[in-house]
Formats: sequence, structure tokens, C-alpha cells
Amino acid sequence: MNSQIYLWEIRRYLAWFTSHITLENESGYFDINKYSEKFLIPILNCVFNTEFERLEFEKKNYPAIDIGSKKLRISFQITAETSFEKVKSTLTSYIENRVYKDYPVIYQLIIREKYATNKTNVDIDAHINNEINRVGIRPIPEIIFKKEEHIWDISTLIKNIEQKCETDRLKEIRDHFEKEYGKVTALPTFDDILIPYEIAFRQQLDNTNENLPYQFHTPFFGRKSDLEKLQKFVNESSESVLSVVGDGGYGKTRLIVELFKYLATNPDGPEAYVLNEAAFQCLDFAEQLKTVKKVIVLVDDAHRKPEILNDLIGVAYRMENVKLILTARKAVYSDMLKSVSTQKRIIESIELPRLSYEETQSLFRSQLPSLKEYEIKKLAEESKGVPIVILGLCSITLTGRYKSELSEEANFMLFVQEVKEQVINDINTKYLVLISFITCSLTS
Repeated sequence: MNSQIYLWEIRRYLAWFTSHITLENESGYFDINKYSEKFLIPILNCVFNTEFERLEFEKKNYPAIDIGSKKLRISFQITAETSFEKVKSTLTSYIENRVYKDYPVIYQLIIREKYATNKTNVDIDAHINNEINRVGIRPIPEIIFKKEEHIWDISTLIKNIEQKCETDRLKEIRDHFEKEYGKVTALPTFDDILIPYEIAFRQQLDNTNENLPYQFHTPFFGRKSDLEKLQKFVNESSESVLSVVGDGGYGKTRLIVELFKYLATNPDGPEAYVLNEAAFQCLDFAEQLKTVKKVIVLVDDAHRKPEILNDLIGVAYRMENVKLILTARKAVYSDMLKSVSTQKRIIESIELPRLSYEETQSLFRSQLPSLKEYEIKKLAEESKGVPIVILGLCSITLTGRYKSELSEEANFMLFVQEVKEQVINDINTKYLVLISFITCSLTS
């Protein structure tokens, strides 16, 4: 799964780089574009597996292009300008100076997150032919420049990095960025729709995290049959969507993280992501999922996002490499499904029960090895097999507030607090789901 982490970090570094170049240009400092040429060469070397050179060192004010690979006979112009006039002026200079003789393939890399133009290849070809005729070049030279293939923005660069770079190359690019900008955590970002699970749950997976009820690095007990069902869904099932349903504190998210850990043991296995619903846009979501690899996406607390579920499930049904796992509270699950169109409501589900008495005792023993057996049994009975209550009691005991006597009142208050929060959240969610359902009914 290292490749996912490297790609996530690379995206952030490129967001910083893009912001840096844009701000400098808006401030009138255009020399920064020369810096960008030098900075991007190691990245493009990895993507094309070649050695690009800065052409200004070969000839001062080299026309039309900035860097080139003599081995592959390809070249790049790197610019922050976004007008089609810039494309035309580049091609004019490229033809007038016969640059195509050494570099018949030309790319234009625009330092913007996304670039769009309503111009077509017909417009580009017309300009190239007009310039060739104006200059009087015969025979007609080979010039390879198409809008879809050769006009890149930063999103296109990211896509090519992902498609063409193995893990060692990704690390090389990440290290290049880190050397230039430092650690990734302080950087701005594009709005990532998919976040690697190791990043999304970084705090819970951190071995230094001492908040026991919210640790994902501790040993996992129970749920063996549920984990096997999830593995079967990922590896064998023809279904695209699965729901994990349970009350609050029953360990829905932790179960999925255990699945992701299992998948990570296979270097050729699926990639595991968590949906960032705040950045969700249906078209961008589908675009990020266009890969030859199998992708598993967790939509955590899906009942809180009824307005996007229809689009999410639709994308999963259309893309063979994508599987969705939804987690949802039991109390609002049926209402949540009402926000989905009728033909998409038949979803395989796993309903999580409380842990068995034996599983509960095993979990207590793992965290409280110094307790006597009768104390473990008493705690197991009081916890009612609810994982959040079990871990809460363990946390209380580890702080020394439980000694030889175990307070049923403390356990009761802990459980009531969790149930109270769950009920309040579920009531609010029911209203949101109802509103979404009514809206869908009115607009359909």
C-alpha cells in the first residue's frame, strides 16, 4: 500500500507547487517559470523513463520549448498561461525555427490544477497547416501534437504518474518533493475525494495514540465470520456494494480497517480508500477511479450522506474495478435506503451483533492482563458485549479508577452516554434522509 501513500503525498506537493507558481506569476515574478522547468525534470524523467535536458543550456532563449529528450525525441513547453493564443504562438515558433527536426513530439504542460478549452484538434491542425504553408516548408514535416494527448495540466501529470510509475519511482518523486518543500503534513491540497485509509485513520493507527476506545492498532478480537464475509465480497462476489450495519460503538469502522489491513498484506491486492464526502463530485469521483487496479472505497457513516449515495452506487455499478462498502447505523439504515433509487436498493448487508461472551472476555484480558478472572467475568457481564463500552471500561480501569470493586453505575453512565448521542444523531439523520427522499421524489 506504499504506492497509495506516495501518490497522496505527491498530490499535495503538486498542489503546493501549483499554488506557488500561480501566486508568483500573479505578483509579476515570472522568473519563477525557469525554476519550474528545473523542478519538473526529475518528475518527467520518472514518467517517461528518460533524461530530459533544459534546452536553454544548449542554446540561450531556445525557441518554443523548454526541455527535451533526445532519446525519445519529445519536448515540453512549461507555462502558467492558459489561453489558446499561447498554444498557437508556441506552435508558430516551433515551426518557424524547425524545432520539429529534433523534437517531432511536443507537449505543453500548463501549471494549473485543471485546464479546459473549447478548441479542438481541427483548430490545432488548421493552425499547424497554416503556419507550414506560410513559412513555405516542403515536404510537410511530421509534427505530433494533439489536444487530448499533448496538452497537460497538473491533474494530467498526476494521472500519468499514477499510471506509469511503479512504487520505487513514486518514492523517488516523493523524495524529490520532500527535499524541496519539507514534510507533506503542512502543505495545501487539491480537494481529494479518495483518501488512503492509512491517512484517513492515521491518528487511530498511530501506536502512540493512548485513547483506547479510538485505537485501531490494538489486537482485534471477534468478528471472524464477518471479516470472512467482507473478504469474500472483495475477492469473489459479483456484487458492487455492501453495507455493514450496526448500532453506534459496535465496531463497524474498525472491522473495515481490519479488512484493509488484510488487503495490504498482498502487494497486488486492491487499493483501499475512504471517501471524503466534503469534496465529492460525481464526475471527479469516477475519474479518480479510472485505473486497472481493483479499488475498495469505504463510505463511513453513509447514513449521514443520503444526498450522494445514489451517485456513489451508480458509479460502483458502472465500473467493474470498484466496490463500495457502506457503514450505517442500524436505526436509520432502512430510511437511508429510501434516498436511493428503487433499482439500487437491493444491497447485500452484514449486521453486526454484540460480541459474544467469550470474545468479550478475550478483549478484556488483552487490555487488562493483571485483573483476576472473576473481575474479567464481571466486566464482561456488565459490558453487554458492546465494543465501545468494553474499551471504555478498560480505559477507566487502566486509569486506576477501578480496583477490587467495579462500579455498575460507571458502566451504566458510559453506556447511556453513548446511546444518548446515538439516538440524537439518528433522529437528526432521519430528518435529513426524509428531506432527501422527498426532494428526490419531487424531482423524479
